Amino acid sequence: MPRFQWKGKNRYGDVVEGVRVARSVDELRLTLEREQITVMDVSRKGIALQIPFLQRGRVKLKELAIFSRQLSVLIDAELPLIQSLNIMAEQQKNKYFKKVIHEV
Repeated sequence: MPRFQWKGKNRYGDVVEGVRVARSVDELRLTLEREQITVMDVSRKGIALQIPFLQRGRVKLKELAIFSRQLSVLIDAELPLIQSLNIMAEQQKNKYFKKVIHEV
């Protein structure tokens, strides 16, 4: 499936951006609208090949523990799950872990 680079505004007016896999631009727009993101720009990046045995990445136990704790704080604050995951991904330094969070 193709990957799309997108940019938009969330319900608070903050500019957010990312890369998502979707069947079409319309499907991507619908998905982002469900997440309360108003799309400003979308461009196709190419086809995403998912070959798990070639993707080498690690998430340390400490990183996972910190992530879990911070995510629970955001959920307890009654933020929507998608928004909480996007916030956590933006703050993540581990590129592999960031990618995994975005794919959830």
